[in-house]
Amino acid sequence: MPGPALLGVPWLASVLGSMLSGLIAFFARFMAAKWAMIAAVITAITALTTGLFATMEGLIAGVSVAFPGDGTWGLLVPNNLSACVSAYLSARIAKWFYGWHTAVLQWKLV
Repeated sequence: MPGPALLGVPWLASVLGSMLSGLIAFFARFMAAKWAMIAAVITAITALTTGLFATMEGLIAGVSVAFPGDGTWGLLVPNNLSACVSAYLSARIAKWFYGWHTAVLQWKLV
């Protein structure tokens, strides 16, 4: 008589189904948080890269405006030395800022 033996099958299926759905929900919540963090880091690095690119473009535009076009260079020091030095120092600071922030974002992923 297989009747009494089959009475426990729906109960076992419901217990296993609820355990499996709980496990899937836990992993989905964990992966959603991980994917959200990765998406935020990618967005932040994209914004930092765009900012660094815009800064470098602005510095190059500032030096090219101040560049003496008529060939009147001094023997050792050009007329736009202050613009060149300030562009160089600004570029170094922007590069440091970019490197430091991308390193912090990479540490957050680990």
